[in-house]
Amino acid sequence: MSFSTLLLVTLLTTVITTMATVSSTTNLTSILIPLYIYPTPGAWDPLYRVITAYPTQPFTIIVNPDSGPGPKRFPDESYREGITKLKAFKNVRIIGYVHVSYTARKLEDVCQDIDRYVGWDEYKSGKISVDGIFVDEAPEDVGKDDISLRYMQKVRKRISARFHRIGKSGFTMINPGVIADKRFYEATADAVVSYEDRLVNYYAPGKLQTSKDQNKSPETPPKMQAIIVTSVDGSDARERYLLKKVVERRIGFVYFTTDLDYQKFGTDLVLLVDKVARSNGLVRKRTALSL
Repeated sequence: MSFSTLLLVTLLTTVITTMATVSSTTNLTSILIPLYIYPTPGAWDPLYRVITAYPTQPFTIIVNPDSGPGPKRFPDESYREGITKLKAFKNVRIIGYVHVSYTARKLEDVCQDIDRYVGWDEYKSGKISVDGIFVDEAPEDVGKDDISLRYMQKVRKRISARFHRIGKSGFTMINPGVIADKRFYEATADAVVSYEDRLVNYYAPGKLQTSKDQNKSPETPPKMQAIIVTSVDGSDARERYLLKKVVERRIGFVYFTTDLDYQKFGTDLVLLVDKVARSNGLVRKRTALSL
């Protein structure tokens, strides 16, 4: 075999392997972490440990310095150090928190937050750039004359345009917290949080992403759905069962926590990651890990 032929075969093998890896990753359920904890020394260590212990499990992490990026060009030193550590992991996607107050917030203020997150790519003393935006307090209905839908389309357009300038797609997740009109999936987001509530209200996980209203999410792919369940109580076995069902349905993103307000890691963080990774087919042997 000539050198040129060998080189071509090697390149083709690399491309095929890369495509297979990307394809398999996109079909996995990602752990969604609302990282609203201030990074005091050691505060994020439980997260670093669990990401290290499960290096093939995808994580999507929302950073939120100040109900958004904060007023300054870059976040403070603690955030810069914490995000730099997260950026070192290959299985982590980081997205920046922005809120729209159910479209009541001025669009120019939302755009300013988006631009500031994109500007983190210019930081030279560490890697703190984010990969996209998490849009909180998103509307569930398109509104009269589609006014809410058009607002969210403008937000998505800003995200895409600004992130494309730095060579990124600008992954966008919106959070109405309930089942939303399917047009939001089609025109404003890569993923939609269709449930954010306490476990006590999580009555029918098999029907969570369905609705009698045919304008809503039944026609959207499971990989675009995100589920956030708080105040998880009861047995570990029950939580594992519910997580297994989420992954079996190929829901794209999930977070279960014993916490209520995201100010600390739930005592079930390891259980969450282990069960999702195991259900994703990524883990065979149980990992000995605790918070």
